[in-house]
Amino acid sequence: MLEEITPVRLMARCEKIKERGAAASAVLAREIVLQVYRFIQARGLKIANPAEAIRPSAIATFRARDRALSPAEIHTFFNALDEVASAPTLRLAVKFLLLTMVRKSEFIQAKWDEIDFESGIWTIPKARMKAGRPHNIYLSQQAMGILMTLKACCAGSSYLLPGRHERDFPISNSALNRVLMVGRDVVQKRGEGIDPFTVHDLRRTASTLLHEAGYNTDWIEKCLAHEQKGVRAVYNKAEYAQQRRGMLQDWADMVESWIHDGPSPVYVGAGPGVSRISGLISSSGHVSLRDVAVVPPLLSGRPRERACSPHGSHGGVELKSILPAAAPMESGCAFRHHDA
Repeated sequence: MLEEITPVRLMARCEKIKERGAAASAVLAREIVLQVYRFIQARGLKIANPAEAIRPSAIATFRARDRALSPAEIHTFFNALDEVASAPTLRLAVKFLLLTMVRKSEFIQAKWDEIDFESGIWTIPKARMKAGRPHNIYLSQQAMGILMTLKACCAGSSYLLPGRHERDFPISNSALNRVLMVGRDVVQKRGEGIDPFTVHDLRRTASTLLHEAGYNTDWIEKCLAHEQKGVRAVYNKAEYAQQRRGMLQDWADMVESWIHDGPSPVYVGAGPGVSRISGLISSSGHVSLRDVAVVPPLLSGRPRERACSPHGSHGGVELKSILPAAAPMESGCAFRHHDA
């Protein structure tokens, strides 16, 4: 029975789905078959996976998008996300993608041996990068906290977010898409409304809002792992490691402020020692930001407060607190049900 599904027959079925005007569903059908055969292979059955011979782009391609979320939409969506009936780790993964600006595939395939918790750096090997070069992501405190929770819940898998049925495989490509879809449904039911967006649009959101906040384009492009072209690329080999680390911490603080308190204006071109988030510096010169909800309520309780000083290396903000300890394993945490 399983041998009857060949790449040719699968492609023909996807084409029929596409003819109905459901290109996205056709791509999803291929993804489902891919995961079913991987599940079977993991149980020792030696059988070819017909979906591996078909690239998603061979089924359908989609127009380039220009969607970017506003601070108000970030507030609306991520508050609605708490009501989504999915694994808490999936909801955290969506936030992690926004904070780190990585591609969905780079996160899905990520393994724990790429994470250096001591230095706070995630190094994606060149084999997994679009440009064929290793890429460093400088992790904010919020991103580190999310990773600590994922580590506590990964059930020993080598992947940051293992699949629903098998820890030896990562989550499916469609899992995070479904979380976004259900999250938008929650927003719609609240009567607030939000335009559709994709996981990739989170990268565009970060780039757009950081540019609006006055950050250096070179720093942002390096965070996105976009390679320069032309003469400038030949002569500029800077990695901007310190600047990127500071900017990504600033970005995480902005996002957290928007999620908890709603949108606030940013200072365009703010200099060192000045927060780029309006209204965060008190008369005493100190900043108080609520720490990211690095773990869902069922794992940790309320987010913690931390005190900051406007004198330091993180875009003018030196973080005084340390990360909370990893959440203890509770019932509901040591699961592998990571698909929405």
